[in-house]
Amino acid sequence: MPDSTKTGGQIRGLPFRERARAHFGWRAEEFESSALRKCLYPLASLLYPLICRFSPRYFQSELAFLRDIASVQDWEQMKMEYQAWRGHEVYNQTTARKFLRLRISGQRFLAMGWEIFSLDEHENPRKK
Repeated sequence: MPDSTKTGGQIRGLPFRERARAHFGWRAEEFESSALRKCLYPLASLLYPLICRFSPRYFQSELAFLRDIASVQDWEQMKMEYQAWRGHEVYNQTTARKFLRLRISGQRFLAMGWEIFSLDEHENPRKK
């Protein structure tokens, strides 16, 4: 994983997609799938290859969400977009999504966003 102190200055002002790619070292064509894998619950992450093989559209909603938020510019906007999407998705959950947690973990997703957007604050820490 790249050192965040090295990438902090380079990603300031960039949208979420570009910040994530720079921070985690993802290629452009890997953004959605890599971000999805990073945010899945452990069982979902383990089963991801099988789920995609037998039900290629299973994570369609999550991937569309990641494409939609790729251009957000700050943590607050990202959090609001997630909350709006999650509120909608609660009504679309299947048993596997709800009870087996074969879906995005909100905590993991928000932690990833915080890690990326907090780089600006860590770039120039305040002197005491």
